[in-house]
Amino acid sequence: MINKRQKKEAKGENKTKIQDWLDTNIDGLATLHSGRDIGSGSESIVFERPNDTTKVEAINFYHIESPIEAKRIFYRHRLFNTLFPHNFPKIYASQGWNSVKNNITGTVREKIEEGSVFDHDYSFGKVQQFVKQLDLPIAFDTLGANIRVGVDGGQYYLDKIEGYKPIFKQWDPPTKDWDKQAVEAYLKANKYTPDQIEIAMKSIDRIEKLDKDEITEKDAQITKSEVLDSQAS
Repeated sequence: MINKRQKKEAKGENKTKIQDWLDTNIDGLATLHSGRDIGSGSESIVFERPNDTTKVEAINFYHIESPIEAKRIFYRHRLFNTLFPHNFPKIYASQGWNSVKNNITGTVREKIEEGSVFDHDYSFGKVQQFVKQLDLPIAFDTLGANIRVGVDGGQYYLDKIEGYKPIFKQWDPPTKDWDKQAVEAYLKANKYTPDQIEIAMKSIDRIEKLDKDEITEKDAQITKSEVLDSQAS
């Protein structure tokens, strides 16, 4: 069991890691210089967007995603935000590393303001039940600050949604396929709208193609139209 001293040491190491990363990436963060630092975890630091305080930018400092990984994250979040809007913030963009631009990587998401009253109708347990019932290749890290109660009473998941290999206990990409027929049947049985079902099934199609490397890295760059489409849906 981790004791208080070990927790304090780990927290100190994390702060040092963040500061080292900031010191070496100050140029890449130039566009965020006026954004307020509102938190950090073991893999990213979160800024409030300077010109839109309803959104945050989660910038990676521990793991640098490729364009394909970034797009995979985008579609997973789009899928779950569509089906569980009170458990996942809306995602607006996900950026992978570009060797030419030497850019920073991360996501732009809806900012979730912290609430004080939990609504059991929006329990994150319902999300976990959905994933377990359909045996989806998805995993959540629900420890610590990754779950927050929003002002609407929903339990919001604030970390990245990962793919999971149950056999090898390894991350991305998963070894098993999505049972799309079972997913669609579940959504219809649970009275999701035709628009929600269409967005969900299209997102799964894209996730599967990315998981199987059926598209090129160039094609994996998120287009402006796709980002705008995610904002409208």
